[in-house]
Amino acid sequence: GGIDSTLVCGVMSQLTTKLRSFTIGFEQTIYDESTLARKIAGHYGAEFETVDCTSEKLADNFEKTVHHVEQPLLNPNSIAKLILSKLVRDRGYKVCLTGEGADEMFGGYPYFKQELLWEMAKSGEPDDVALSQSLLKKFYQIEKRSEGSHWSRDIKGRGPLPSYLKRANFYYLRMSGSKGFINKLFRRDFLKTTTVKSPLEYFEKTFDTAALAPLESFNATRLMTYQFLSQYVFPCVGDRVDMANSIETRVPFLDPELVEFVNQIPTKHFINIQELKEKNLLRVGFRDLLPRFMDDEYKHPFMSPNWYRLSRTSTGRQLFPELLSTRLVREVGVFRPVAVSIATFLWKTLPQGTTLWRKVDTAIGQVLSIHLLYRNMLQRPDAGDRDFRLVDQTPAASRA
Repeated sequence: GGIDSTLVCGVMSQLTTKLRSFTIGFEQTIYDESTLARKIAGHYGAEFETVDCTSEKLADNFEKTVHHVEQPLLNPNSIAKLILSKLVRDRGYKVCLTGEGADEMFGGYPYFKQELLWEMAKSGEPDDVALSQSLLKKFYQIEKRSEGSHWSRDIKGRGPLPSYLKRANFYYLRMSGSKGFINKLFRRDFLKTTTVKSPLEYFEKTFDTAALAPLESFNATRLMTYQFLSQYVFPCVGDRVDMANSIETRVPFLDPELVEFVNQIPTKHFINIQELKEKNLLRVGFRDLLPRFMDDEYKHPFMSPNWYRLSRTSTGRQLFPELLSTRLVREVGVFRPVAVSIATFLWKTLPQGTTLWRKVDTAIGQVLSIHLLYRNMLQRPDAGDRDFRLVDQTPAASRA
């Protein structure tokens, strides 16, 4: 349903008449883009199929997804991608093309626009300040689906910045304001075992601040986004969930020559902030290929219904209480028992959709994932065999 996969489909339609496309449906929720995806496929003459990822189906595949991803999940979208890759494999395909990488390269995430709006608001020019306030209200409406993950209304873009950043940066501000939350959620003795002592310290160790310093603000954010592409996007909604079903997904937007070329384009061409349109470069450059009805569409990050919806399923009602139990919290030793208890209470009682509730739901997902990793990979007696001998069976000639 997004411009990235639309362009991949459009270019492929020029190369073949036997085009097959697949997408994910989410029970007619605000995260569902299957209707638009079907319309796009029809425009290009592509055969189309949707896999409907109900909350029950997502909950049923939660354990399998964590097993293959081997890291905490922020959103159940990873589960949906695993279900989709199984459908593709069941249909007899082994390789497919996806749109990953375009958001990172062309400034597709909402925080790119939020940073520009912060800059306008701080300009001191009355017209710019008034326009930024008007645009910010519209931004809140069109980006509601990804609030709390790809932008936050709690972060205002104010406060002192380090010398290596030229303007307010979403990642920096979120991490610099997360220390209190981290200290409340995680056990102190567990935090002492980590190599960094705060999210901000992690930020400054993860990113080369000397490399960030000379960059334009847009490019600095883009460099950070590339880092998270490899750390989270590819493992959780790409390679690992696809290869779990023996599907190889290829990413044409990350072709090295294309990346090198795009990185030389002036940043003013990437976002039309007046219309809050992201990836403006793609919209203009491929105007003749894109369907006209895509002109009014905004980027919506690939996300799925929340963890609470999964907790209301038959699998969720059986599995989640165990994973959130005080007994297991104490046994695993990562989270503070009182913090998990409070988070679970707020999760069940706060109005859904509020900023705080979204943060709690994301935190619950991490607790569930980490406890599942512990239970299924560390606690199981058959998880490893100490007497198992690794034998190198490579022919001697090959080793030489």
